[in-house]
Amino acid sequence: MGSLLKLAEGSLVQTTCHQSTDIPLHVNGILMAWTEFEVVGERLAARITDLV
Repeated sequence: MGSLLKLAEGSLVQTTCHQSTDIPLHVNGILMAWTEFEVVGERLAARITDLV
């Protein structure tokens, strides 16, 4: 797993999650929340849908 901070413009992220499925957000290996990706203007955002 890589760090979101290392992503640059044009980076691609591969996942086994389906497009409509929430994506787990881990911090230091601990599940913290479930998120969904959303395009806001020209930016990609992660919306938290459920805190664990």
